[in-house]
Amino acid sequence: MDKLTSPSTDRTAQVYRILLGERGDYDLVMSIGEQPGLLKPLSKERALLAVRVNG
Repeated sequence: MDKLTSPSTDRTAQVYRILLGERGDYDLVMSIGEQPGLLKPLSKERALLAVRVNG
């Protein structure tokens, strides 16, 4: 799942991405503006909830 918040004059671009690994593990990748991305492990339940809410 990908979610992109477009930049504007008063807001920085944001990217949120949920990845499914080969072993069935889920990770949230967040990238905001020019900052380095952040990788955070997610439970399967949290990942599926995010997809349903933002689907």
